[in-house]
Amino acid sequence: MVSIMNEALQLEVGHKVLEVGAGCGWHAATVAEIIAPSEASRSEWGHVYTVEIVQELAEFARKNVMKSGYGDRVTIILADGS
Repeated sequence: MVSIMNEALQLEVGHKVLEVGAGCGWHAATVAEIIAPSEASRSEWGHVYTVEIVQELAEFARKNVMKSGYGDRVTIILADGS
């Protein structure tokens, strides 16, 4: 499903993406790999901003994103995405 969503988004290197609902951080990390791949120059990188209203999920997503190496390309925001 994540692959289908990413394909539908037509993501490209350098895009800035807002995701509402960070969950565990998995989707944000896959988007970051597309828009800010490690082999690209940092100046070409895009960034993912993901909003999560549930504090425990935001913390879980933040830990997962950091552990997977995308902490410099994904920002998790604790807030109401509406």
